[in-house]
Amino acid sequence: MDTDFLDWALADFSGYVAADELYDGPFCILSAVDNRCDKRLLYDVVDHAPDHDDIRAFLGRLKAALTARDVTLVGLTTDGSALSPEPLAEVKLFAPNTFRKELARAITEDDYGKLAERNNRRVQRAAAALRWTGSWYEALVTIDPAGTEDASQALLTEIATSLEPYRRIGHDLVVAPARDVPLDVELTICVLPHYLRGHVEAALLDVFSHAVLPGGTKGFFHPDNLTFGEDVYASALVAAAQAVPGVQSVEVTKLERYFEGPNDEVQNGVLALGPLEVARLDNDPSFPENGRLVLEMRGGR
Repeated sequence: MDTDFLDWALADFSGYVAADELYDGPFCILSAVDNRCDKRLLYDVVDHAPDHDDIRAFLGRLKAALTARDVTLVGLTTDGSALSPEPLAEVKLFAPNTFRKELARAITEDDYGKLAERNNRRVQRAAAALRWTGSWYEALVTIDPAGTEDASQALLTEIATSLEPYRRIGHDLVVAPARDVPLDVELTICVLPHYLRGHVEAALLDVFSHAVLPGGTKGFFHPDNLTFGEDVYASALVAAAQAVPGVQSVEVTKLERYFEGPNDEVQNGVLALGPLEVARLDNDPSFPENGRLVLEMRGGR
């Protein structure tokens, strides 16, 4: 067994080995190469047709050589012959689950989203869709950044660069911000008799804000509380308002996409969102396109 090449070959070892037996007349060469860069790691020559014991001994020496150099063997590929140390039937049984341990390629829509989340800590969630352009598929990856509604161009470029090595051949790759859906919400609040309407209204505006409140609590519409495809339920709005001291009752009188009009959201009790959409309600008069909240206060004093 020749080990002269090991130090050179293992300098950029991928962790994956291809093992094979090559026949030349009465001799057989047992060979192990790096399965990514085709560098030979080890070989052994036997003067007879190898059997299971020869193969196991050769692979045992390979493992010992790698262990001695503190190198980890991630995967071993064989030609599937009867001499393989792992029966081919077992390979067929277990191989379909092996790739799930570590995502290494983007094949499906979910793969692109999972890789974007895994590779960048500034991404709260990512979602993707494969769209047919007429000639090929385009992978559209939308980003919901952590702590803010707006994904900067620098972040989008960084994510696109990180996804490129995983992109499936034949897929175009586009990384874009999440599709914000500004909301138009109106609530009718009945205040208990001994509470000041102004104080209760101020508390409600805090609860339904998109900011971080004193004490570290995040408002109902803080960007970290909202992500892709999460429908907005009238019951959740009622529960959040009802928890404010001084609130006697709550009625949702409007729940719709801003500027688009009603679509039976109040009657159904939910505003539905698509898989690449994120609800947004900043309630900032200077930027009405980012959503509006109206509170009609009744009762109290």
